[in-house]
Amino acid sequence: MSLIICKNKQDEDDLTSEIDSINKPYAFRNSITSNMMVPANAEIALQSAKINMDGSIIVGGENSKLFYNYVGMPVDPNTNTDQASATTKLRTVEESPFAPIKVILFPHSVTQHNIGIDEIADEITQSVNEIISYPNLKNRFKCSLKTSAGVAVDPANPPLGKFEGFTFTYNQRIIGDDAGQAPQNVIPQAHDYATSPTKGMLEASITQRRNYQVTNGAYPGSEAPLWTYTKTTPASFPDGMGTLSTATTASPNGVVRTNSRCVIGNVPPVHCLGGKVVYFFEDCLKPLVNPVVPGTPAGRARFQCGLSRGSRSMTWSGGDEPPRLLRALERNIQPFDFKRGNGSLSAGWMGGYMDYGISYDHTGSSNQAGIFGRNNRLLVFHTVVNTDDIGGTTGLVGANRPLLKRQQLRYGNGTAASGNYDTGTDDAIVNSAGYDAQNGYNLTTNPLNINAVEFKVENCRVTIDLIEYNTGANPYVEANRYVLVNYDPARNHGSNLKCINQNCLALLPAMTISNRGNNPITGVLQELSIVKYESVQSNWSNFDFLSDDGKQNDFYNKVTRNGGNMLQLSRQLDRNRDFNNYTFNAERPDGVFNNFVYPGITSVVAEGNLLSGVSPALVVRPSVVLGGKHELLVKGANMGLFLGFPRVSDVTGFIRNAATFAFQVSSYSLPTFTSSKSVFVRLENFGQESVNSFQGLRSKIIAHLPRFDGQNSEGPLYLEPNERMYLDLKNPQPFRINSFDISLCYADETYATSLTGTTIICLHIREKS
Repeated sequence: MSLIICKNKQDEDDLTSEIDSINKPYAFRNSITSNMMVPANAEIALQSAKINMDGSIIVGGENSKLFYNYVGMPVDPNTNTDQASATTKLRTVEESPFAPIKVILFPHSVTQHNIGIDEIADEITQSVNEIISYPNLKNRFKCSLKTSAGVAVDPANPPLGKFEGFTFTYNQRIIGDDAGQAPQNVIPQAHDYATSPTKGMLEASITQRRNYQVTNGAYPGSEAPLWTYTKTTPASFPDGMGTLSTATTASPNGVVRTNSRCVIGNVPPVHCLGGKVVYFFEDCLKPLVNPVVPGTPAGRARFQCGLSRGSRSMTWSGGDEPPRLLRALERNIQPFDFKRGNGSLSAGWMGGYMDYGISYDHTGSSNQAGIFGRNNRLLVFHTVVNTDDIGGTTGLVGANRPLLKRQQLRYGNGTAASGNYDTGTDDAIVNSAGYDAQNGYNLTTNPLNINAVEFKVENCRVTIDLIEYNTGANPYVEANRYVLVNYDPARNHGSNLKCINQNCLALLPAMTISNRGNNPITGVLQELSIVKYESVQSNWSNFDFLSDDGKQNDFYNKVTRNGGNMLQLSRQLDRNRDFNNYTFNAERPDGVFNNFVYPGITSVVAEGNLLSGVSPALVVRPSVVLGGKHELLVKGANMGLFLGFPRVSDVTGFIRNAATFAFQVSSYSLPTFTSSKSVFVRLENFGQESVNSFQGLRSKIIAHLPRFDGQNSEGPLYLEPNERMYLDLKNPQPFRINSFDISLCYADETYATSLTGTTIICLHIREKS
């Protein structure tokens, strides 16, 4: 029987480590001056150990840290969302237009490493900013160090004082020092492959043209878009004008084309605190003159314009397989749950996808079997679920019924003259000559001289106004404005445009023009223009929904890039949530599904526009409230102790800072960083064997050390097993030994680098009984 004492350094009280030493606290060799005889059929066990844990913060590898970030409507299980009157809270997260998004710290670290608290704060800041899709909050989140002297402005240079935790801040102010964060009117640029291959106004619907733009014409069979989009600064609109025209380089006075031209802006998204997009369409309504006056818009054209998410065209086979391109370089810009020709409002000329829009067709091509009277009308639509609508060329395909499809929103002022449809429409529109209760305003006769439309975004609400510009003035001035569709929570679900959800928080300008078969002669110029585009600029100027860089794209395009469970969640937000379902339901009040107040904005001069009806939350451990059924939406959350929220799953205690109006919360208690990673003792140069089944290999581990000694979890720890576990040395004959190679490791067999100072390991060798 022998007791062997192994030690890595002379001074047992020395708690420091020499980095360059061969005798590290987690790997060392002890040699003896004479050989030691080990008897035949011997076995070995750990007698005791003394180690020093340095309290390092360890992340990465199997010690990965993750939580979930939620910015959305409050969820309260006691809320009754079945009531007829709208509520500002939801009963379950499955009713919400939003969902928690996973935040992984140091996601690219495959092995663990030590970090400081300032690095943690910086990593949280970067990681949350990467996943935020709210336009006014993007890149404006900050995690700071909270100390007894205050909150650090710069995590790398905290104020003096004792560390007390973290402060999490979502800044949303757009006045005062943050005036640069307010909506900025920047007309989208034309696409220019040489300067920015994926940016500007992009072709949205014709494969050959997208292939051309993606490859700068290098792809075989690709086709350059003939009709042009140009950005100018005319006297009529001195702040800028982006014009989609039927002109071509060869035919500046216009040409009739077989296909529509659909474009979408890959530009910073519309600002959600009151951002406006105005389209001027008078030059699609000019009477045809003969002879044509060169360079003068003449002849009507079909058109649609509105707001759309950016999206990659993907297929998805389910499970964890990522979505893939339909075929090489297929880049049509439409969601994977949208099929052309699906639904009674899906006319062939419309082409590209939009979440919200208006359309005009002075021909009968937008009518379908049993549905007439749409020609000459200004129609309002949004893209939602309606399983009752089986119209269109692909509407009868069974798999298409639950998919997104354009749906007409009939508008009116609630009177009999408007068929009792009530969308807040001004009386002047309803009372105008030729107004039709089913299909709305007659834009061909245009008794109110309307020539523009404004879409306004207020958090989750989209409203539409019609405008008459006085074109006799220079610059043009607004002569009259008419509400077409506003938002009212007192109205039922079917009388409001859909609620913006997490998939379409980043809304972009989109427009289509078509003159096929419109004109009896060729060489006719028609134009559709963006004359105002108020977007986020300073905080999301690098937006690019086609980029693989998660810092640039939004939630919807992150999930189409990554696939997996988040892609399934994204599809649920569009297809399976009641708020996006406009199928009539006779079993619910007024035929609606759950009835909640769309989140909006508050507008006070002293505060500016601020978000209303939504607030942030951090999910730091599994939760049924924000995690949903079986906690599936927040699987793996493990940072309650780490962030200083030890007894909660959902951190919902954000308050609005009285001075900055930011959403803010601080750690409830001092964060606990000490790693719970187990430490194991290895004896490298003896014949014993164990099996590390997690790693799938044989090992030299002889013992598992507890992570604490009953009182402490860092500093000097004395550990002795209650019962020794002996391992066979597999030596049928005696052998001599003059050294002991000791190492301490984690479960993945990497060195336990959290050890410091002096390590003492006592081994016991005996003959087998």
